[in-house]
Amino acid sequence: MPDPSRVASSREQVWLPLLDRIVELMEGCRSVLLFVGSRRLCERLCLRLNDHVGYEMSRTHHGSMSRERRLEVERLLKAGELRCIVATSSLELGIDVGHVDLVIQIDSPISAASGIQRIGRAGHAVGETSRGVILSRQKGNLPEIAVLSRQIAARDIEEIRVPRQAMDVLSQQIVAMAAMNDWSLAELYGLIVRSDSYFDLPRERLEELLQVLSGFYPFARPLLEWDREDGTVRRKGGASAMAAIVGAGTIPQSGGYPVHHLDSRVHLGELDEEFIQESRVGDVFQLGTSSWIIRDIRKDRVYVSEAANRFSEVPFWRNESGSRSYELGARIGAFLREMTDRLASGHSVTEDNTRSVEEEIMSFLAERYGMDADSADLLIGTIRSQSQASELPTDRRIVIETYKDLTNQTHVIVLNHFGRRVNRAWQLAIERQFEQLLPYRMYGNAKDDGIEFVLPEWDASWLRTISQVTPSNVESLLTEAIAGSPFLAVAFRRIAETALLLSRSFTRTPLWQQRLRSEELLRDAMPYAERFPYLREAMKVCLYEYLDCDRLKRVLENIRDGEIEVVVRETGHPSPFASKFLADYVNMRIYEETASTKRSSFN
Repeated sequence: MPDPSRVASSREQVWLPLLDRIVELMEGCRSVLLFVGSRRLCERLCLRLNDHVGYEMSRTHHGSMSRERRLEVERLLKAGELRCIVATSSLELGIDVGHVDLVIQIDSPISAASGIQRIGRAGHAVGETSRGVILSRQKGNLPEIAVLSRQIAARDIEEIRVPRQAMDVLSQQIVAMAAMNDWSLAELYGLIVRSDSYFDLPRERLEELLQVLSGFYPFARPLLEWDREDGTVRRKGGASAMAAIVGAGTIPQSGGYPVHHLDSRVHLGELDEEFIQESRVGDVFQLGTSSWIIRDIRKDRVYVSEAANRFSEVPFWRNESGSRSYELGARIGAFLREMTDRLASGHSVTEDNTRSVEEEIMSFLAERYGMDADSADLLIGTIRSQSQASELPTDRRIVIETYKDLTNQTHVIVLNHFGRRVNRAWQLAIERQFEQLLPYRMYGNAKDDGIEFVLPEWDASWLRTISQVTPSNVESLLTEAIAGSPFLAVAFRRIAETALLLSRSFTRTPLWQQRLRSEELLRDAMPYAERFPYLREAMKVCLYEYLDCDRLKRVLENIRDGEIEVVVRETGHPSPFASKFLADYVNMRIYEETASTKRSSFN
């Protein structure tokens, strides 16, 4: 970790400990890759790193830069003209950037496989060892980083899960096959079930899919012809081939704005649609280590020109954060339980004994988890602080913490390490239960380390409502909650797009227009929910990909069977682990008040 004891007197000085630590690690290295978790952080860190050293030592590399600019950055590093690249996952796989001395990962890489892939970019020479450092900006991330560091060193990657019976992908392939040749239904089905992903596909599911693609439903455009008398599937004029070519692939359209140079018309990259909506002609922003001034905003692109030596805003891109897996969360909980047991052995006797135990633990963390002395000391201090303020959540203990803030709002925080997908599912199920009890909708927020609810009133007996979410009713509660939620709309839009039900084009389609078309198709499909395959597919994606219903059931079964205990603590203020939720809640209140003020001014 950077030195946390340095006091920052301004916003810019907050970066100094991190920048100093990065420069210190880079000493003696000719070429360094610096990985971060988001495009916004990539731009911000590169800008501040260059300002800190006084010259252009680094450049950015991420998916919102044009391919030509990314290739130029790679060429500069390979030729020795650039010392460092600050990158996202865009530089993670199969790109030749020459010899790399060191890889620095800022914060958690989220998975061991990603960490191995990134750190493995260093030391690509016979007999050399890949060298990497994981830098945590916050002490709350240390348990996850410690566990992942050990997994990375042991080459212990996560289980690979093969998607099963993806109806949208199958639709795309069938349309492309029909565009090439005529198929009998028996031949088509026989070929499909030879694929591992579809080996157990019922024939009825294929027929339901062909009904949609052949125009059986009046609201879905026909993409092929299916003669039910002789069972032949064939192309639909030129529609099949065009749809298969234009709509190929499974990456959904982002709705981002292409950025082009005003004079040369060269493509520079892409910006988030919402960022463009909040920008005006004359605004200056940072993209790819360069400052650009907006000259013209059109419906399908933005024109810019260079803006040297001017203050620039760093853009934002939505939907960038990943979430940890349930398996990683269980390992983090087991790690914290082991740390608690080790620390407990030093409580009994004297202060000298406690100190010697902490020294032993620090040696253990350095040897087994690769932690330096400062990080190990901070981790031990965080565990002690959490235990003193409340209880420490582990793989065998869930802590429900309640406290009142200065506005007399009650915060109920369910602390665990099972990951955002499990916690988001649990949050939706609990909220569904509370809808029967409360006349208003409460604030809820799910993160990797737990769930927070905020209520204007609170009765301790309401905790029983949380326990009423059980393994037997959780799936039905989630199905009810998802039916009217944005999750279903998002999942259905992406599936309909991949399945070629929503027409694609080679030009940019505004995100609001994509949503409008998808919502209309979803509304028309609702009466046929039992037979419409893509609606069932969207529900499956919501329950088992966006959320993790299966593992939530496992957690609830473990609670029921006594393998996981639930501890309730009422505190005067948030514990160190609960304080992670404060920033999200404060941001929500600020945005709500700002929006309310704007509405009042407009009225």
